[in-house]
Amino acid sequence: MNSPKFQSLLEHFPDYISSVLQKDAKNNNFYQCPFCGSGTHGTHSTGALAVDFTKKTWFCHACGENGGMLDLCMKLEHLASRKEAFMRLCDEYFRDNKIGHTSPAPSPDPDDKDTKTMSDAETKTVDYTKYFRTCRRNMDKGGYRYLASRGIPARLADSFGIGFDPRWEHPKNASNDKHYYTPRLIIPLGKHAYLARDTRKKQKKQFSKLKCGHLQDYFFGQKAIENPFCFFVVEGEFDCLSLYTVGAPAVALGSIARINRFMEKLVKKKPKGLCLIALDNDEAGKTAARKLAEECKKHGIRYRVVHSLSGSYKDPNEYLMKSPDEFKQKMQQFLCKVHKGAAVLRSG
Repeated sequence: MNSPKFQSLLEHFPDYISSVLQKDAKNNNFYQCPFCGSGTHGTHSTGALAVDFTKKTWFCHACGENGGMLDLCMKLEHLASRKEAFMRLCDEYFRDNKIGHTSPAPSPDPDDKDTKTMSDAETKTVDYTKYFRTCRRNMDKGGYRYLASRGIPARLADSFGIGFDPRWEHPKNASNDKHYYTPRLIIPLGKHAYLARDTRKKQKKQFSKLKCGHLQDYFFGQKAIENPFCFFVVEGEFDCLSLYTVGAPAVALGSIARINRFMEKLVKKKPKGLCLIALDNDEAGKTAARKLAEECKKHGIRYRVVHSLSGSYKDPNEYLMKSPDEFKQKMQQFLCKVHKGAAVLRSG
């Protein structure tokens, strides 16, 4: 991919690396790997992720993951292709209202076969409202059952407009002669995008969670930001739903790579409630939590990093699935403390 559009995007390679990767804990010439944790000197004591700013590439010496700017975006955000990663990054770095970036969007290049879809009808903003409505009517065909296996009650599925497509096909494959259908839970991410989650027991991990459409500035559960007491910030949509099972308002980043965009929304909204940062209980999540905390402090947003929310589990949903009673009891106790603290602040 050597088009002018792509070359313009590569100029932001250093900015992107600094926004999604954290420096190695002991060697500033390397970065912590978001996939295996190398560079944190915890689980992996050797190896780390190296970045070549001249070639615009990266390589992890521990797990072997490697690639360029598009590959990193695709892996971090669980996107289906490099083309989709290209569109996502263009939206990130070539928006006129982007804080700290004033570069104009690159002009279309009709000769670029790899990225010509930038001007094709399939990449234009699609309103999925009718599709979501159809999927909601299909929830009895497997959607509710799958959510129940994850500890999520039907009432939450209905309140968030979650649906089910028993014969889902990626929109970009619809015009091909060979079709491939899978049963998917359809989680709306605004009216222009959604997360399609494979509900089969046996599935290819890299394709189990696919995001389709144009995310723009939407975050799953984003109304929680308006809560006057507090709101949790978690990584995944199922983590967000897990907290709502105990009445805890939460918003999901969708990917730790979207921290910068999330901070834009927080700065704009100026939340009154306490921001409770509860990202995944792994090295990548802990690193992202520190970065989010730094940004909150920088912009004067009240926050608290909640390290122990998931206990010994990776994330809230795993906690809910494996120890539901303990999770609910712990969450209720935690919320009581937060509300008492908020009451003290108001009285003071």
